[in-house]
Amino acid sequence: MTTSSPHTVAQCVAALQAGKVVLHPTDTLPGLTCDPNNPSAVRNLARIKGRSPDKPFIGLVPNWQLVELAFAPLPEVWKRVLAAMWPGPLSVVWQAATAMPKGLVASDGSLCLRCFDGDVAALQTWGAVINEMGYPLPSTSVNLAGEAARHTWEGACEFAETHGVFVPEFEMLPSFAAESSTVIAIGEGEDFQVLRPGMLDARALETALVEAP
Repeated sequence: MTTSSPHTVAQCVAALQAGKVVLHPTDTLPGLTCDPNNPSAVRNLARIKGRSPDKPFIGLVPNWQLVELAFAPLPEVWKRVLAAMWPGPLSVVWQAATAMPKGLVASDGSLCLRCFDGDVAALQTWGAVINEMGYPLPSTSVNLAGEAARHTWEGACEFAETHGVFVPEFEMLPSFAAESSTVIAIGEGEDFQVLRPGMLDARALETALVEAP
């Protein structure tokens, strides 16, 4: 049984397609997003955050099917590890597939991606929005660059209203964590580099690599 709200899905998709910056829930922190195929919307998202437009955003997907669509073919070991670790608070930098929106892809051709659990009741609606768009959506914390992120939906809404961000009507919201995802960059082998510490302890990745069949 799904708890996805068709009204909210349509509302979000329309706002994104109109070039608006949109407030959204995740399983870690509230986030800001836009249509990465709209350069003006991507610039506006960077402007609201007060960050360089050249700094790439993390892309969110709700399922493994979109992971495989978004990334260039993963090394077999990382395919197994990520299939076991995702969904979860882990963001991974790897080469983007050629069809990915330019608003998500860094100058070196890489993409930072995170897979959340789109089957969790509170996130089914947002997962349905991403599925409707057909590609990952960028996500960044709700704050000005250098300031503390908003950890509650109420605080995020206050920021959104101040900065002209569209606030959708969600019937159910997740319990937000107080920490961002861990960000790593992976290579062809088993090595990885932690780019940003976060909720996931890097030792869990080391264990997963050892245990990967």
